Amino acid sequence: MKQLGKDGINYEDQKRIDIYYLEERIGYHFLDLIIDNKVIVELKAISELSDVYLSQVISYLKATGLKVGLVLNFATPTLEIKRVAV
Repeated sequence: MKQLGKDGINYEDQKRIDIYYLEERIGYHFLDLIIDNKVIVELKAISELSDVYLSQVISYLKATGLKVGLVLNFATPTLEIKRVAV
Protein backbone atom coordinates (compact mmCIF):
# COMPACT_ATOMS: atom_id res chain seq x y z
CA MET A 1 0.00 0.00 0.00
CA LYS A 2 1.26 3.48 -0.87
CA GLN A 3 0.70 6.77 0.90
CA LEU A 4 -0.74 9.93 -0.60
CA GLY A 5 0.33 13.42 0.40
CA LYS A 6 1.82 14.70 3.60
CA ASP A 7 -1.03 13.22 5.67
CA GLY A 8 -0.12 9.74 4.49
CA ILE A 9 -3.53 8.62 3.23
CA ASN A 10 -3.25 4.98 2.20
CA TYR A 11 -4.08 4.05 -1.39
CA GLU A 12 -3.61 1.34 -3.97
CA ASP A 13 -3.46 1.92 -7.71
CA GLN A 14 -4.21 -0.44 -10.60
CA LYS A 15 -5.51 -3.03 -8.15
CA ARG A 16 -6.75 -6.25 -9.73
CA ILE A 17 -10.08 -7.51 -8.40
CA ASP A 18 -11.25 -10.99 -9.40
CA ILE A 19 -14.89 -11.43 -10.49
CA TYR A 20 -16.76 -14.56 -9.43
CA TYR A 21 -19.98 -16.22 -10.54
CA LEU A 22 -21.22 -19.25 -8.60
CA GLU A 23 -17.86 -19.40 -6.82
CA GLU A 24 -15.94 -19.62 -10.10
CA ARG A 25 -13.60 -16.84 -11.22
CA ILE A 26 -14.88 -15.55 -14.54
CA GLY A 27 -12.79 -12.41 -15.00
CA TYR A 28 -11.31 -9.40 -13.29
CA HIS A 29 -11.36 -5.61 -13.02
CA PHE A 30 -8.43 -3.23 -12.69
CA LEU A 31 -9.33 -0.34 -10.38
CA ASP A 32 -7.64 3.02 -10.91
CA LEU A 33 -7.45 3.88 -7.20
CA ILE A 34 -8.72 2.60 -3.87
CA ILE A 35 -8.37 5.23 -1.16
CA ASP A 36 -7.88 4.03 2.44
CA ASN A 37 -9.70 0.75 1.63
CA LYS A 38 -12.96 2.77 1.60
CA VAL A 39 -13.44 4.66 -1.67
CA ILE A 40 -12.92 3.61 -5.29
CA VAL A 41 -11.79 6.40 -7.62
CA GLU A 42 -12.16 5.95 -11.37
CA LEU A 43 -10.22 8.46 -13.47
CA LYS A 44 -11.52 9.54 -16.89
CA ALA A 45 -10.60 12.04 -19.60
CA ILE A 46 -13.70 11.99 -21.82
CA SER A 47 -15.94 14.64 -23.34
CA GLU A 48 -19.04 13.50 -21.44
CA LEU A 49 -19.71 11.10 -18.56
CA SER A 50 -22.42 8.63 -19.48
CA ASP A 51 -24.26 6.09 -17.35
CA VAL A 52 -21.93 3.35 -18.59
CA TYR A 53 -19.07 4.79 -16.49
CA LEU A 54 -21.26 5.02 -13.40
CA SER A 55 -22.36 1.41 -13.99
CA GLN A 56 -18.70 0.44 -14.22
CA VAL A 57 -18.07 1.84 -10.75
CA ILE A 58 -21.18 0.11 -9.39
CA SER A 59 -19.74 -3.17 -10.68
CA TYR A 60 -16.44 -2.39 -8.96
CA LEU A 61 -18.25 -1.65 -5.70
CA LYS A 62 -20.16 -4.92 -5.83
CA ALA A 63 -16.97 -6.87 -6.56
CA THR A 64 -15.08 -5.31 -3.65
CA GLY A 65 -17.87 -4.94 -1.11
CA LEU A 66 -17.09 -1.24 -0.77
CA LYS A 67 -19.94 1.27 -0.59
CA VAL A 68 -18.68 4.50 -2.21
CA GLY A 69 -17.01 5.36 -5.49
CA LEU A 70 -16.09 8.54 -7.33
CA VAL A 71 -15.75 9.11 -11.06
CA LEU A 72 -13.44 12.04 -11.88
CA ASN A 73 -13.49 13.45 -15.40
CA PHE A 74 -10.53 15.65 -16.28
CA ALA A 75 -11.56 16.46 -19.89
CA THR A 76 -14.06 19.18 -18.99
CA PRO A 77 -13.17 22.86 -18.34
CA THR A 78 -13.74 22.25 -14.63
CA LEU A 79 -13.17 18.91 -12.94
CA GLU A 80 -16.37 16.85 -13.09
CA ILE A 81 -17.00 14.55 -10.10
CA LYS A 82 -19.80 12.02 -9.78
CA ARG A 83 -20.41 10.11 -6.54
CA VAL A 84 -21.71 6.55 -6.71
CA ALA A 85 -22.99 4.64 -3.69
CA VAL A 86 -24.50 1.19 -3.25
